[in-house]
Amino acid sequence: MRLTCLDPSCDRPLFYGTLCRMHYRRAHATCTLCAKPFYCRYLCRECYRSGRRVDVPLCMCGKPIYVSNKCFPCFVGTQCIIAGCENQRRARNMCQKHYMQLYRKGLDE
Repeated sequence: MRLTCLDPSCDRPLFYGTLCRMHYRRAHATCTLCAKPFYCRYLCRECYRSGRRVDVPLCMCGKPIYVSNKCFPCFVGTQCIIAGCENQRRARNMCQKHYMQLYRKGLDE
């Protein structure tokens, strides 16, 4: 059994917690000017359509940010995809504890 996004219309694989990469970013990225939900180019729909533009915010490593002021490689770099787990990932983007729980339940492909 493959773990997929919680959104009913989506069959993409999990990215973090219970959402795929696209739905996670929609839920967690915000406008750099007003903190409303992200729409395009780091701006909300209102700021984007008004013609405002901002410099691309950068991560500490110098790449454009993805979510939580981190670029994509820094964000997914070492953290388990299970929400709330801070352990280092080992297999299938999960830490040893969560991977073994999944393996024991027989949900492994």
